[in-house]
Amino acid sequence: MKEIIRRLDIGKIYDILEQQHGEEFKQLGITPSLVPQIMISVGAMSVFPFAARGIVETLLEKAGLSFNDFIEERKTFAAGFVIRAFHNKPA
Repeated sequence: MKEIIRRLDIGKIYDILEQQHGEEFKQLGITPSLVPQIMISVGAMSVFPFAARGIVETLLEKAGLSFNDFIEERKTFAAGFVIRAFHNKPA
């Protein structure tokens, strides 16, 4: 995994995303220096429930929820959370 990450060209990723979403990037203030922060945040939201599955499952059980249902909801929740975070950023 480290080797794959070492080969990543953050600048190229930003350039591709900016070509596809340039206007949104301007509106939301997304700059090349924010790309690693965004990648780590999204990665953490995606990986943590699995890395801490035992703890998460126990908490969910106490709330009467299933882990699998939670993960299905999380797919939409995490994406929306990131989008809302950009729209509600401090000036």
